Amino acid sequence: MRAGKDLAKILKKIDWKSGFFKSLSVLTSGSILAHLMLAAQQIALARIFTPESLGAYSFIMSIPIAFVGVICGRYDLTIVYEEDENKVFPLVKLNICINLLLSLLITLGYSAFLYFFKEEYSRYLYLMPVIFIYLVAYGLTNTLNSYNNRYQDYIMIMKMHVYRTFAQCIGTVF
Repeated sequence: MRAGKDLAKILKKIDWKSGFFKSLSVLTSGSILAHLMLAAQQIALARIFTPESLGAYSFIMSIPIAFVGVICGRYDLTIVYEEDENKVFPLVKLNICINLLLSLLITLGYSAFLYFFKEEYSRYLYLMPVIFIYLVAYGLTNTLNSYNNRYQDYIMIMKMHVYRTFAQCIGTVF
């Protein structure tokens, strides 16, 4: 009972109209919208494709998905923390170069893996340009998120997340 009263006192002291909570609500609303789109996509995929096709899709996408978080070598985080404003744009360019290089290497390596070691999936090699675009798009998103985070432009981060998810959902279904 005492813990409830303490919590109530703490909640009364919080400034709910602060910039922090406004930013949090913007990012949360975008995330919820994106997850609703992903849920609708999963329902559509389950109705359109056979379980065998979905299994192949899941296998083909498993490797690229594992790399999206580090596709820029995590140099995207340096954009947020760089103190010298003159170094920000060169860091953005570096991130784009690393992104393109790693995306190409991952796509080529994955293509070779499928061709030589997973012959039953080698018929999906025609999807490798899509995998490359997918990786590059995620890397650009990571870079732009860091850039926008640096300048606290959370509305743009939310919009990018929603647009990327929408494009991903449409692309996956088609």
